[in-house]
Amino acid sequence: MLPSPYIVDLIQKGELESVRDSMEHARDTGMQTFEQSVFELYIEGKVSKEEALKSVDSKGNLQTRIRLAEGTLGDSGSIHMDNEVFR
Repeated sequence: MLPSPYIVDLIQKGELESVRDSMEHARDTGMQTFEQSVFELYIEGKVSKEEALKSVDSKGNLQTRIRLAEGTLGDSGSIHMDNEVFR
């Protein structure tokens, strides 16, 4: 997490769920959630699905991301999801 003025404001207001939402949509600025990082490790084959699911708070969200990604594997062997490409 980067301490942008928006993030600082959300924390001061106690709007922690909004902080997570903001981080999920701010990968281009260098922020990502732990779940996004674990998902990327799974896609890269560095951790198993079971290990990935054990490590996150929101198992349902990660399971959904994995199912969607497995269903969108392109001909190039890359997974395209949320304007991100995982190889």
